Parts: sequence; C-alpha cells; structure tokens
Amino acid sequence: MKRVKILVLSSIFAVIVSLFGTGFSFQASAAEPTKQIGFKENIKGTYFVIPYDKETVRMEKSVSSDNRVGEINVYDKNTNELLDTYKVEDIVPSTKTMAAMATTGTVIREASQTKKAGSASAKLTTRMSVYTSGSFVQIQSVLSNNWSTVSGVHQLVNSNADTISSTGSFPTTQIQTVGATTFEVKTTVSGQAGWEAAGFSISASYGSEIYMRKNVSFNFTYSVY
Repeated sequence: MKRVKILVLSSIFAVIVSLFGTGFSFQASAAEPTKQIGFKENIKGTYFVIPYDKETVRMEKSVSSDNRVGEINVYDKNTNELLDTYKVEDIVPSTKTMAAMATTGTVIREASQTKKAGSASAKLTTRMSVYTSGSFVQIQSVLSNNWSTVSGVHQLVNSNADTISSTGSFPTTQIQTVGATTFEVKTTVSGQAGWEAAGFSISASYGSEIYMRKNVSFNFTYSVY
C-alpha cells in the first residue's frame, strides 16, 4: 500500500511528530503530496495551501450565501477518494453583520482541516483573531487549536497541535498549523478486518472487545492573501 506523505512545513513542529514516532499511515491513494509547498487555492477571498500535486487531485468548493463559511473538498482524481477537507469560517458577533465586518473591525476566524480514516474522521481547527479595514487584512493572533471528531464511533487520544506565523511574528498574513492525533476505536473480531483495511492496528484486547488505533498527522497553511 502506497503511503501518502504529509508535508512538514517547519522543523519547529518536528517535536510534535516525534511524540508519535514514525508510524503514520494513510489510505492508499494515487495522489501524492508535492515535494515543494503545494499550491494555493482561493476560498472566499482567502487561501489554503493544498499539499498535493495539482495534476493528481480535483476540488469541490462551496461558500455560504452570507460569505461567512467556505469549504474545499480535495479528492484523488483517479480514485475519487476524499483526501482532505479545508474550511474557513468567520464567527460574527450577534451585534454585527458580515457587511459591517468586511468594512472594518476584528472578527474571530476558524480555519480547519478534516481527515478520514475508514468511517472515522477528525478535524483540527485553528481559531484566530483577524483584523480587517477595507482591503487590508491581517491575522492578529492565534487564540487556540482544537480537536474534534466529525463522524464515526471513535475517540482521539494523544492529540497535539501548534501554530506559527509564517513571517515569524504577529500580526501576520499567513499561519501554519501542524498536529498529530491517534484514532482509537472499539470493535469486535467481526469488525477487525474492516478497520485493518483502513490502516488501524490492534492496541489492546479484553475478551471479545478489541481496541484498534491509527496515528494520523495534520498539516495546513492558511493565508489571508
């Protein structure tokens, strides 16, 4: 099975990956991450760096009617497998409107990456403070990194994440987030083969209950220009 190699955008994050060793595995896919940084893809006026060869993937985009939420689904062009989902969302206070925020002000923005492992999926979200004034936009600071499960009966363990400014300080126009987590599922002998096919391995067993795990790394770059 071919492994999809995730681009590590900064050696600063090597310590995160080292917590989990080198056992990262992903579902087979014809799409390969590029040796360089990937390519920028626009979504509602901002950008994600997509870490694959552009010729091997296709994308589907959607933007909410109020321009508050934008999403990019990245698929393997040959297998039609969903590789990653990138999402940006502005958290607008109830006392303001998107039109007012687009003119001037500070908004809380979330940029996220979602990955699947079999029927399980998880999302890593970076929450930041973004200042806008007309066409001028900058990321003031990173507020938090949060993990969440999206679908499937599983939990996340040993989760770590960090975000840096691509310019070395804040305010900035681009951030890089890298994280690592472990998917853990509880199954039985009858369900074991399906999870093994998705790259999981047995971590423990108690009677008829089997616990299986898979290490997954996350890596995304978000830019306001």
